[in-house]
Amino acid sequence: MKGIRKKGLLILCLLCLVFVISPICFSDFEAPPDDPPPPDDGDDGDDGDSGDDGEVPPDEPPPPDDGDDGDDGDSGDDGEVPPDEPEDMEESWLQELQDVYGFTWQEIKEWEKEFGLDQLRWAMLRADRDKEEFLKFLYGYTLEGLSLLPSYKIGETIVLKFTLRNNHTGELMDQDQAGKLAANLTAALINGKAKELVILDQNRRDICLLAIFDPETKQFIITWNTTGSRPGIYELYLGIFKNFCGHLAPFDTILVIES
Repeated sequence: MKGIRKKGLLILCLLCLVFVISPICFSDFEAPPDDPPPPDDGDDGDDGDSGDDGEVPPDEPPPPDDGDDGDDGDSGDDGEVPPDEPEDMEESWLQELQDVYGFTWQEIKEWEKEFGLDQLRWAMLRADRDKEEFLKFLYGYTLEGLSLLPSYKIGETIVLKFTLRNNHTGELMDQDQAGKLAANLTAALINGKAKELVILDQNRRDICLLAIFDPETKQFIITWNTTGSRPGIYELYLGIFKNFCGHLAPFDTILVIES
């Protein structure tokens, strides 16, 4: 029994010794440190093998800004004016002849040389965006059927009757076109080298004497009462401008009024 007790005490002592010594022996033993985390490169995206880290490679600088926010495709439209177009339109209404009426710049330039800008603008204002009407007004009219005596007495009534034939279509002016015009007569009294416009319409006290259009005969009729006119040599002008008395020159002629 004594021997058993001694063995038990010995085993107990050994166990106690193990529990006391083991913390001391293993206190200096540490697990190897974990691998340090990779440095933060500011990229919160996917760190996979996509190869796109959001930065422009140092050997590929960003392309320069050419100021073109439009499509850089192969449309061929670089904003330049085609060679057959005018580079600088001084008058917006010339651009309207292209955009609205469909004429080419070459046609417009040829008409400008032949008729002048005033005639182009005058025709466009009366054509009301109608291409055929524009051409009628542009090419103008030839006066036909007018007959006057070489001289008249003061107090006589001078009646002018005439038709206007269009130089573009060859047709006589109809009522529709006549309504867009205001055929008128003006007269200048010749005094040596000077010319003095005189009042023809005594009621309106106007130098313009307006015509009346007869739709049946397609004639314009102008009636001039010479009462109160001064004797002398008159130069007559016929115009077809609306609200403008001027010389459009279907005709000009010399007329003598005697006392």
